[in-house]
Amino acid sequence: MNTQVQTQNLPIRVEEFTSILQTAPNMLSTNQQSVSRCNNAGQGLLDTIEANGEIDSDELDAKIADFIQKAKITVKKMNERRSPLTQLLTRISKEFTTLETEINYTNKDSITAKLQLHRNKYAEKKLAEIKKKEDAAKKQREIENEKSEYRSDLSMSLEAHYAKFLDDASADLYKLFNELTLSNFDANSDQIEGFSNVYPALNHFSLYKDSFLSVHLTNEDKIAIKKQVVPGMMESCKKRFADSIQNIKDDLIMKLSSRKRELQEIEELSKKDAEAAKRVTETAKQREAEAEKQREITRKKQEEEDRLKAQAKAAEAELLNSFNNTAEMVPTNIPDAKVTKKIKVNNVKGFLEIYQMWFLSDGMDMTIPELEKIHKRMITLCEKRANKDGELLTSAFIEYIDDVKAK
Repeated sequence: MNTQVQTQNLPIRVEEFTSILQTAPNMLSTNQQSVSRCNNAGQGLLDTIEANGEIDSDELDAKIADFIQKAKITVKKMNERRSPLTQLLTRISKEFTTLETEINYTNKDSITAKLQLHRNKYAEKKLAEIKKKEDAAKKQREIENEKSEYRSDLSMSLEAHYAKFLDDASADLYKLFNELTLSNFDANSDQIEGFSNVYPALNHFSLYKDSFLSVHLTNEDKIAIKKQVVPGMMESCKKRFADSIQNIKDDLIMKLSSRKRELQEIEELSKKDAEAAKRVTETAKQREAEAEKQREITRKKQEEEDRLKAQAKAAEAELLNSFNNTAEMVPTNIPDAKVTKKIKVNNVKGFLEIYQMWFLSDGMDMTIPELEKIHKRMITLCEKRANKDGELLTSAFIEYIDDVKAK
């Protein structure tokens, strides 16, 4: 029963298949004999040509033409003789390949291909979701990095803003001392002793102009960061200002009495010896200038220390932020999916760029026969234009040759 069903599904009746198959040995033998006789006859003509060096007569050319015509007829008969068998085998082969094609994923109409298409769409959807998360995470990292940069810039800029105020206040205080004379001594001394060591942080910080150029940060982000940074800095600056100004005041107040005696001595000396008084005055100025130079060195050293502390604090915050960003990174792998780049050409000029990349990377290293095979269609077009329209390419790299065939 099973055998009968199986034979009914075949593309040919078993009897027909058996009958054609039985003729195969005789068919093959007959064709082999035809080829042998044809080759023998042709070899005789080829030997004659080689002996003469060429076709040297119309008679010989006619014999060869006759042979070629008979060879064509022989090929046709051989084809007709074997056609029943080869057509049968083709029909059988087609039955098998048709069955294979029906479930092959390369066949777009097969169920397998349709299922694969759905898988591809799902993988594409998953990839889009992951990229969206990655883009969001990347933007968030950029925002956090910019926040860290702004926090660092704000700290160092406010530090410089404060340092300028401290420098000016210190200069005013030293000026009062350096400009002491007997006539203004009491007034300047009172100003030195009453010189305020209170840093007007709120008022002075309000004069700070923020010049940071942001890409992602909003005004709300900057305000929030200022609320984090400014209060602590204001308290720090107040304490440092009070300490710095008070130290200068204490130092200058201690020198007031000696400075007054020095001024009195100069005045007395000037009454006796103006030149000597002048030299003493110059010596005092040089001494004060040296002291001012030393104070400037100390001030710059302190400024650099404060700057490095602020920079280190900002770097620490940035490092912590980078660790947090690393921990929040989204994995990018898609299980059981292969992502490859495919080219979509949107303009015909794009093909020229593709060809250029191919030729520079692969084509220029290939042999002429290999390139001729790849460019066969283009070469055929150029040859057709030359033969039909007489349009020839003018190039030192191209040569047209005559291809002569006897009819």
